Amino acid sequence: IYDDGAMVSKTAVLRGLAKRPFVEMNLADIEELGLRSGDEVVIRGNGNEGRARLVASDIARGAVFVPYAQPGLAVNSLMSNVNPTVEVKSA
Repeated sequence: IYDDGAMVSKTAVLRGLAKRPFVEMNLADIEELGLRSGDEVVIRGNGNEGRARLVASDIARGAVFVPYAQPGLAVNSLMSNVNPTVEVKSA
C-alpha cells in the first residue's frame, strides 16, 4: 500500500517493514551469469548504477524486473528510452 513516499519516510514502524531493494531474474539466467538468488548485484544502465538483492522468480528468460520506487534504488535513472537495456553483475 505504501511506497517510500512522505508517509513511510516519517513513520519509523513502516520504514522498518520496507524491503531492501531487489531485482528479479529467471533462475537459468542467474545461473548462466554465475550468480545465486540472494546475491547482492549491481544493476547498470543509462550511465547509472544501483545495488540490489537478486531474487529468482518465474520471469521470462532475458528479462529483468526491478520494482519502481524502492528506497535506495532509483530505477528510473537506469532507463533512457522506450526499450532500456540494463546489465546485472555481481557486486
